Amino acid sequence: MRLVIFLSLVSFAFCSNLLFTTVSNEVFNEIELPVTGKIPEWLYGTLYRNGFGKFEGNDFKFKHLFDALSLLMKFRFEKGRVYYMGKLLRSEYYNKSLNGIPTYRTLGGISPDMTLKERFETLIHSNHDNFNANLIRLGSHLTVISDILGSIKINENNLDYIGKIEFDDGNWDMISSAHPINKLSYQYNYKADLFPPKYKFYRIDTSKIEREEMVEIEVEKLSYVHSFGMTDNYIIFVVYPFYWDVREIMLSTNILSTMKWVKEDKTVIYVIDKRINRVILKTEMDSFFSFHHVNGWEEGDNIYFDMIVYENSSSIFDFYLDKISNFTGVIGGNFRKFNLSLNTGLIEYEDFMENKIEMPKINDDYKGRRYNYMYGIGGKNEEMILKLNREDGEVNVWYERDNFPGEPIFVGSGFGENYGVLLSIVLDEIRGESYLLVLDGKTMKEHGRVYMNMSVPMGCHGMFE
Repeated sequence: MRLVIFLSLVSFAFCSNLLFTTVSNEVFNEIELPVTGKIPEWLYGTLYRNGFGKFEGNDFKFKHLFDALSLLMKFRFEKGRVYYMGKLLRSEYYNKSLNGIPTYRTLGGISPDMTLKERFETLIHSNHDNFNANLIRLGSHLTVISDILGSIKINENNLDYIGKIEFDDGNWDMISSAHPINKLSYQYNYKADLFPPKYKFYRIDTSKIEREEMVEIEVEKLSYVHSFGMTDNYIIFVVYPFYWDVREIMLSTNILSTMKWVKEDKTVIYVIDKRINRVILKTEMDSFFSFHHVNGWEEGDNIYFDMIVYENSSSIFDFYLDKISNFTGVIGGNFRKFNLSLNTGLIEYEDFMENKIEMPKINDDYKGRRYNYMYGIGGKNEEMILKLNREDGEVNVWYERDNFPGEPIFVGSGFGENYGVLLSIVLDEIRGESYLLVLDGKTMKEHGRVYMNMSVPMGCHGMFE
């Protein structure tokens, strides 16, 4: 049975279940991998990846994909050669999982259920440190993050856990975004206060690792917001009617069962002026849901921004591991272009619906600027790597039957927006082995692939530097 499913983090297929099986090998010391084809010699640097690596602990299993233990990987490129290292994140949560059930809340729960004693211990604990969603540079530090408030420093040479980066947060400051944005010498993000409910946007001076609050947004109910947008002068904060039920979360050991989609409510868009630290515009539109912003920029009194949108939040529930094995079909998001007038608050949008698409990436040199090309995972009935021209809708694809790619990372060569390469970890289902695929960003033709002599579970996000 084949599963092709396009969701918030990556498109994937279920047949041999290798994408949901604990990684078989950890590589603690850097090794050179064999290259098929030719890797461009100008490609110099390191691809870092974060994602799901271990689906169980000592005598228990996770029920939801997003709870799996983090797997960190790095691919170093030098003169056409590729060197690899990969290991599970040795977080406090990981270490506790070796001896039993860590008494912290999960998104989807565990099997078997916690004992009464474990449930009680869980209810009095707040955040854990299994940050399995993303990586980002914070000043000189390589950090791993998730939708849980906080970040962890990682040794970029050997991928070892160093420690948490902590600020003056309360015990119940739990929620943040897995996609903070670095701009000049600052990193921008938000955290959610539970009592009373509000969002607090802040920025961190990355030269000093000092945090300052920018603006508070008071709300009646808190929503799940995985990412936000940014232009030179503005933060675009889109809030969906998919709510955290704070009172229920306080009494529950798993979170997703307490979250609710209210289709009658609107999706709300806030525009924050970073120059004066104030919300300058709030507007509403018919409800939709999204995980990922793509890009945004300003022209005159208009803000243009693009997102991957869904009709509602049902896709997140399809990540329960027991559902994945029984699901067939295609689920995905539409690429949507927004035009927001700062003068009138009126918003116009246009959907691209020919192919479903997720895990959007662009040339980082065009962040905050008008751009043409977006890359992602998607398709109609089969899983592909897509290149979308947002101006005319033209789509170019890479596709190979029974091969299932993850998020494509674009690395520019400096000669133009789509001149460069795409890097994607692909599962070759026939061989039962994963490989790193290197594509030409302009033509979508293959430069080469680097087989890993192992299968790698589904990943989340990554970066190249």
